[in-house]
Amino acid sequence: GIFELDRTLEGVQGQIWDRVNGYKHWKGELAKNEDGLEKFAEGYKIFGFNRVERGYIYREWLPNAKQAFLTGEFNGWSNETPLKPEGFGRWCVELPDKADGTLMVPHRCQVKVRIETNDGQWIERVPAWIKLAWQDHKTNLFNGVFWEAPADEQYTFRHPRPEKPTNLRIYEAHVGMGSDQPKVATYADFARDVLPRVKRMGYNCVQLMAIAEHAHYGCFGYHVTSFFAPA
Repeated sequence: GIFELDRTLEGVQGQIWDRVNGYKHWKGELAKNEDGLEKFAEGYKIFGFNRVERGYIYREWLPNAKQAFLTGEFNGWSNETPLKPEGFGRWCVELPDKADGTLMVPHRCQVKVRIETNDGQWIERVPAWIKLAWQDHKTNLFNGVFWEAPADEQYTFRHPRPEKPTNLRIYEAHVGMGSDQPKVATYADFARDVLPRVKRMGYNCVQLMAIAEHAHYGCFGYHVTSFFAPA
């Protein structure tokens, strides 16, 4: 095996086998309880905010919760919107549309989930499957943002998908650092200033770093805080 090919690994065989066996264990658990890794990876179809008939349902996995509440600007950051347990660590709350057809939680509304743990602690968390998070620069804390843009605000692609290249030439980039100015560059800056250069140099693929939201900018995006929210 690899230990015969690389004798320097002999001293860390234990750690390597721990990881291999851990992988096999969790792969087996997901196959047994979640119908496989692929099905498990589609958790966004169950958790977070999902549209149902005449409203939304918000679901979170909170295995250590005694009680939980969806709180935010829509209810004055109160505990008026409790989640109910569904078993197996799942909690949910139905958010029916208002009588006039508008959403109970409006587009761009900031939210959090407030939890009392089984040992009596009260904590607040950004919903794990949130699509956007905004940072309060006074406290440096993040709030989740309910992002369900109306049709007239949704982006529509104006150009066809490029043809798949025969061979890849990959340019790795960090949007926020893609500027010669002392600032955090924007996606618009990157499209205007960097992409033309990438194309001119003959690259046909761009690999962007730090897409998922992260709390500490100096981590280059490795300390992810919201996997489904673009930074």
